[in-house]
Amino acid sequence: MEFPILNVGFARGAPAELAAAVSNAGGFGVVGGTVPTETGIGFIRRARELTARPFGINLIIAGQEDPETAEELAGMVAAYVGEGVEALVLFWGDPAPYVPVAHSAGAKVIVQVGSVEEAEDAAAAGVDAVILQGVEAGGHVKATESIWKHLPLAVDAVRPLPVFAVFFHGIGAATVAGVVLADLGICAVGTFVGAIATAGRARELLLPLLFLPLAIPIVIGGVGASVVDAPGRYLGFLALYDVLFAVLCWASFEYVVTE
Repeated sequence: MEFPILNVGFARGAPAELAAAVSNAGGFGVVGGTVPTETGIGFIRRARELTARPFGINLIIAGQEDPETAEELAGMVAAYVGEGVEALVLFWGDPAPYVPVAHSAGAKVIVQVGSVEEAEDAAAAGVDAVILQGVEAGGHVKATESIWKHLPLAVDAVRPLPVFAVFFHGIGAATVAGVVLADLGICAVGTFVGAIATAGRARELLLPLLFLPLAIPIVIGGVGASVVDAPGRYLGFLALYDVLFAVLCWASFEYVVTE
């Protein structure tokens, strides 16, 4: 693996072609293995035809408390590692029963977790790496906090184990509002600064010197509104910023252009 990037297995949704493409690009491909065992084996063999690089298989291990489900999961794990996959990527359950089987077959165990405490439990179970998700994650979500809040804590808690982070963010109303307000701010500031620069002699130098410092608050507000749990203050800041520069543009545009 050249880059510490994994594609999500989507339980059963990630095909062999996707996993092979990610591995061939230098990442670590993952096929979806929460399917009938023979189907999962077929995915592994197909991926092996498409890449000579390492890849893993994803398995949702929910329902372990049921003896029948536990037996089925154990059989799937044994079959998958028997096919020579380099890693099991597990989620939604205790990885401890599968670590010895995987390690005996030469496979790593990577488990996705939703909290620092769960990361610590996974490390104690002997996994080789953890994937930490936040409330921003898509699909099956166990986290109750933002990834930005507990990622540093998890890294410290399980050191020296590698910690991957799920950086998928749903597009909610706050994100849309942040993008719209940031765009309006760029338009307002850009119009004002562009008019000043056009009227000046050193316009090529003047435009970036004026625009970049004024654009930094827009970037901070837009990013903040899209990643924090309570984006209200960032959205309010962007709205105030937009109004101020819209009024400033309206009041000074004619003067700036004519001068």
